[in-house]
Order: sequence, then structure tokens, then C-alpha cells
Amino acid sequence: MSETTETAVLGKCPICENGQIVKKDAGYSCNHFVSMEDKCDFIIYNKYFDKEITPEIALQLIEKKETEVFSDFHTKAGEQFSASLKIVDGKVKANYQNDELDALCPKCGTGHIYVSKMAYNCSNYKNPELNCNFTIWKETSGRLISKEEASQLCKEKETPILSGFKKKDGTPIEGKLVIGEDFKVKLV
Repeated sequence: MSETTETAVLGKCPICENGQIVKKDAGYSCNHFVSMEDKCDFIIYNKYFDKEITPEIALQLIEKKETEVFSDFHTKAGEQFSASLKIVDGKVKANYQNDELDALCPKCGTGHIYVSKMAYNCSNYKNPELNCNFTIWKETSGRLISKEEASQLCKEKETPILSGFKKKDGTPIEGKLVIGEDFKVKLV
């Protein structure tokens, strides 16, 4: 028996609705294939952000097109984050909008600060009236900024002096993050 032999059918493909989702080597994929022009390439990979995808998780994606929120995903740098997996434009992607800081946006005053893969962003960036672009990058001068530090920055407009930053030449430095009058985050 070949390793690529199809095993248990999990359900109907949520993308093409013609095939079935089956477990294969790379993950859970649609078996619809009539010809090269009439096939479905949808796949749920075995692992996302260092988390194993079980048949139960794959079934959530198939049936609801989104999973519950998991808090055990990891970035390439090893930082843990929370998100759900969601089918967007026929692909499985992380939905970071489920994790937010315990602080409102210091720029617009009404938006929640959501945690994304690369930054902490105001939820009002899509609001056409506010179009708030407030952002705290998760990595600043070679140092990862924790959720707690980002929350403190939003609430108090500055952090205490922090270590672990680096100059461009790699020299370690200390400093505090502050929100300037232009609402840009600066290291001082």
C-alpha cells in the first residue's frame, strides 16, 4: 500500500464542492481531479505556525471555514500568538483579529489594538471615516516587543527603559519606546 493512498474522507470540499477532503502525505486535500483543467488544488497542510493540524481541526475548517482560536501558534522567531485558521480566497490563512491588547488606540481613541503576525494595529484602519493607521511593530531595533509592553505603551504613551535593543552595527543599547506627537513609535 502506497503512502499516498487516500484514507478517511473528512467531508465535502468547501471550495469546489465536487470532491471530498481526504488525508494525504502533505495534509488534507481535495480529491477532485477530472483533468488538468478540471481539478481542485485546495489543501489544509499538516502544520501551520508550528501547530499540528488534527482531523478535528481540519473538520472545523471544512464545515465552518474557520477554526476556534488557538493560543499555541508560534512565529519563526518562536514568539507565541493566538489566532484562528480561516479559509480566505481558497487558502487556509491565520486570522489574527482574535487577539487584542488590553488597551484602546492612543491615536483615534476608539479602536482596539489587534495582534497580527508582524505588528499591533488599530482596528479602525478599515473604517473609512477614521482610517487610523496606528501601528507598533513587534520587532524594533532587533528586540521583540511583548503584548504587555505594547499595552503599556498604548496606555501611558511610553515604556520604562528596556534592554535588548541593538544599533545597526549590533551594539546593544537600552531605551524606552515613546509615542511621538505624530503617533509614530520611537526608541529614545
